[in-house]
Amino acid sequence: AREVDAKALVGDTGDMSVAGVGASLMQTYLDRIIEATFLPGATMLRVSGFEVISLVLEQGLAHPLKCVPALIALGTSSDAHIRSKALKLHQDLCFKYASFIHSRDIEGVRLAYEYQLQVRGNPGDVVGFSDSADVRDAPGRPVAYLQPLYSQIRSKRMRRNDFLTLLVKIGDCESGTGYMVGGRGASRSGNGARNGISDAKGGSVDDVDIAFVRFVAENLASLDYKYLDEILHVIYQISAVIAGTGLNLYHYFETEPQTESSARGGAKLWLATKGSVCVGILFTLREFLKAHYSISEARCTAYNPSDTSATRDKPVTWHVQDGSSNGCMASRGRIVWDACNPYAVRPMSSEADFGDQRLRFRQQMAGSLAVAEEESTAVGGTSGTFGGHGDALAFTAEDSTPVDVEELELLSMGVFDAEDSAAEDGV
Repeated sequence: AREVDAKALVGDTGDMSVAGVGASLMQTYLDRIIEATFLPGATMLRVSGFEVISLVLEQGLAHPLKCVPALIALGTSSDAHIRSKALKLHQDLCFKYASFIHSRDIEGVRLAYEYQLQVRGNPGDVVGFSDSADVRDAPGRPVAYLQPLYSQIRSKRMRRNDFLTLLVKIGDCESGTGYMVGGRGASRSGNGARNGISDAKGGSVDDVDIAFVRFVAENLASLDYKYLDEILHVIYQISAVIAGTGLNLYHYFETEPQTESSARGGAKLWLATKGSVCVGILFTLREFLKAHYSISEARCTAYNPSDTSATRDKPVTWHVQDGSSNGCMASRGRIVWDACNPYAVRPMSSEADFGDQRLRFRQQMAGSLAVAEEESTAVGGTSGTFGGHGDALAFTAEDSTPVDVEELELLSMGVFDAEDSAAEDGV
């Protein structure tokens, strides 16, 4: 029979640390400990779980990347002790492992949303900012939940712009959540790809999480931007989504029957409708940023992300809006969704609601296309702006190259096949 160490049986495990038993145990059970830290209604378990995570990181018992999403999420906690300790731990990790620690930031953003959803209970009540007095840096101005994370990233321009791009793409239904939109980006199999709309990923209506997109948009609206380049990059990426996915959805709604008999077709239409809410959220965010930082449309149109001139480091100042000139703005620096995009906060529960959203979106995009065509004609048809909520320069979704508006409409309808697209990209 195998001998059992009596000291181990009574809890004397000092020698085990040398043998790496502690690290092995932590690596085995860390995922479950992290899950326990987010269990609802188990306060003591959550606190204990967080303390274990802290010890694991401080003693280096597991790979730090495993804990990064949890630290980002816990950094949004209303508990000042947990929040400050989570932020300190994450800051230390960013300092020690700057080369790879940010690879799971977007997972952390998603977990932060799920944590806030758990705390608030209702998707319509989840917001992307905090009003707590101990985190607010200016009276009445909200502070983004993701501000501490962004502060760790902003010093490196490329990393910062990559992060901002990924946040904007969360609102792009083509790049994310269960179905593909777009002539170039759509499936080439021919199944369901008519008019640029494809359900190649087999998504369902529940795959489009509007509340998560709104959470991210409110974070982008509340971040403390220091330089003009930061805001212009966000606007630039939003413009690309509108000119790509937005146009695809618009043409789909214009050409497809608005009441489809088959269950498959009806689900696809409803899925696209929810995607249009997400694009509408980006529309609103774009105008919000322009208004609060006093950025002209000409400045947005002239922006080039590859520009290395000193103008990109021009400082910017937040301007309080009284809300009288734009129904989507409020004096406290918040977007009033009910006034401009009601289905961003209110679920669409009937066919009438879905039909109303499609009508709103078509009107929004029709106004934008009218302005684009008018301005394109004024400059000889070589370029155009994307008007309406925001008069952004028209870009293709893939390469962000300015194109003629008529050509852009053809691209969005999937007129060019794969070979033509490849040939065009090679020009």
